[in-house]
Amino acid sequence: MDAFLGSHVGMRPLLAHAADVLGEPEITGERLMQLVRAGDGRANSVLNDALEELTDALFGLQMAFDPQVIANGGGISADETYVARLSQKYEELFAAFPLPVQHARVVPCVHRNDANLRGALAVFHKRV
Repeated sequence: MDAFLGSHVGMRPLLAHAADVLGEPEITGERLMQLVRAGDGRANSVLNDALEELTDALFGLQMAFDPQVIANGGGISADETYVARLSQKYEELFAAFPLPVQHARVVPCVHRNDANLRGALAVFHKRV
């Protein structure tokens, strides 16, 4: 469904685009990040474009809700290169628009790839 933010800036569209650009039938996040770290220009361009779209979305959320922290979860949050690049892009965006507001720190979720599972488990235990 296109109504969800993840339909535009999540891992599924990122990996689909990466597979197209890199000419691979399918690519994993691990493989994409290996190529990024190896200096592959196409992989870096794909990641850069995706991070620009994601930080644009985060900027809108920042302006609407004024959070102190934005936590990124999922398997990709275990990749320190991705986490650092996302944080850097977010800082660059705020530098381009010098607004007199504090902006959120972008950090990985504490439980990284297990964040969604722990959240679902917590909801389950509250209902039981």
